[in-house]
Amino acid sequence: MVDMLKRGSEWLHAEILTNAAQSVTYQRGTGGGAVTVSISAVFEDRQYAVQTDSGALIYHDVTDFIVLRSALDFGSGEVTPAIGDFILYTDDRSAVITYELNFPGDEHLFTPLDAFENHYLIHTKKV
Repeated sequence: MVDMLKRGSEWLHAEILTNAAQSVTYQRGTGGGAVTVSISAVFEDRQYAVQTDSGALIYHDVTDFIVLRSALDFGSGEVTPAIGDFILYTDDRSAVITYELNFPGDEHLFTPLDAFENHYLIHTKKV
C-alpha cells in the first residue's frame, strides 16, 4: 500500500511541476562565488501572520515555491535550502525578480510537501 501511495504522490507532484511550473534559477552564494542551477518551480504569493510576545499580529508577504528536492543539485549532490540562498525568476518583460529564502518568526525556511520528502515548499521574500 505504501508503494502505491508513494507512486501516486510522485505522479501528482510530477504533473503539477510539468503543467504549472515556471523555470527559475536557484542560487547559493553571491558575487563570483555564486553557484546556480536552473529548476522548475510552482509559486504563489501568500500572507502569513506572526504573533508577537505582546499578542499583536504582524502580517508578512511571502512567496512560496514548490520544487523537486532532487533538482537542488549544483553538481555535487542534493543540497538543503539555507539562509543566504536566492531564487531568481525572469518575468514576461525580461525583468529578473529576486527572492531571498526567508520566513518570519520561528518557522522553517522550507517544509517537505509529501511524506517521502520528494518536494519542498520553500518560503521566500521578494528583495
